[in-house]
Amino acid sequence: MMSLDALFEQSHIFHRSFSKKPLYVASASGLILTLDSSSQILDATGGPAVACLGHNQSEEVFLFRDTSPGGTCTAILCLGMSPSWTLATHTDASFPEKALGPGTVAALFAETIAGSTLACVLAVPGYFQAMRGVCDKYGALLVLDEVRTLTFAKNQLTGYRYCVVWEEAVQCMCADIQTVGKSLGGSFIPLSSILDHQDIFEVVANVSGSLAGGHTPQAHPVACASALTVQRIVSRDNLLENIRTMGALLEKLLREFIEPLLLVGNVRGRGLFWAVECMLDRETQTPFHLDDDFSCKIKDTGLDVGLNVPSNMGFVGMQKIDTAAITPPYIVTETEIRTIVELLKIAIERVSEPYLAARRHAQVPSVLQERVQPWL
Repeated sequence: MMSLDALFEQSHIFHRSFSKKPLYVASASGLILTLDSSSQILDATGGPAVACLGHNQSEEVFLFRDTSPGGTCTAILCLGMSPSWTLATHTDASFPEKALGPGTVAALFAETIAGSTLACVLAVPGYFQAMRGVCDKYGALLVLDEVRTLTFAKNQLTGYRYCVVWEEAVQCMCADIQTVGKSLGGSFIPLSSILDHQDIFEVVANVSGSLAGGHTPQAHPVACASALTVQRIVSRDNLLENIRTMGALLEKLLREFIEPLLLVGNVRGRGLFWAVECMLDRETQTPFHLDDDFSCKIKDTGLDVGLNVPSNMGFVGMQKIDTAAITPPYIVTETEIRTIVELLKIAIERVSEPYLAARRHAQVPSVLQERVQPWL
């Protein structure tokens, strides 16, 4: 049985990890976290992807406490669940018609860019436009999960939107429903929302005449005021342009300094939403062993050198993924971007060294065998 630190024994919070006492952040400003030990850490994650304006925004914001999510989680938990057993009452030929025919599928739910589990996996170009066409053809709704990608409506008539990290991929393509959150409240307040197409509203308002269901703190004026404040700052300070500029620089530096590292298998993302996936062998795309927390080692080593990057949130079944995410606040500067990449490179190299040393050691016998064989 694990011996818990006194902090966990006395705390009323169900912490996410009990193996190591968490760091205590005494204060924060911009991207800098100051610990109670006076040491500082550069926050390359912002929440993750929540504190889009940085920490301790100087101007006045509205704060709200004691919210409750209500009781509508059960339906959400049904999404994406696969049955353990199915009764094969159909043939291969009849299955598509029964499972995917018109009137069977109500909606397509999809993340425009994968979040914590897959870490910034992008859809192939044209995918969402094609799925928009499929949904229109069969009368299904297109529901986009953009909780991690703050969305700005530009033209309600055409559905042309700005998505901070997904701008190019969804131009001129409008979802029926969008879920948004995280940076919607800028970390000043816990807040999420759904955006409905006008057609959805008209059906509810003119056909049923009421909206059955909801959440206890729904449409709270203080929460809404906070969200409006965040969006005003984003617009006023031209942060979308900063995202484009700093995002391009971040990609360039990740490609130049991180992607060539021997245990880095993939660098992917867009804008200020990037992930580095590490692999035991990138040539064969072999992941680390299920018991090997490589990404957690990067996170811990990053903190040691003054960088905060989150590791991946786990994996499904036997598919092991080790990633480090880089999602800095929208206010990030060029100097901070360069420092993030520099410190990330140091962290990955330090964690990689024992693995590379073991690989070099394992190659020695085969090399010696080749040299000795001609003399036998």
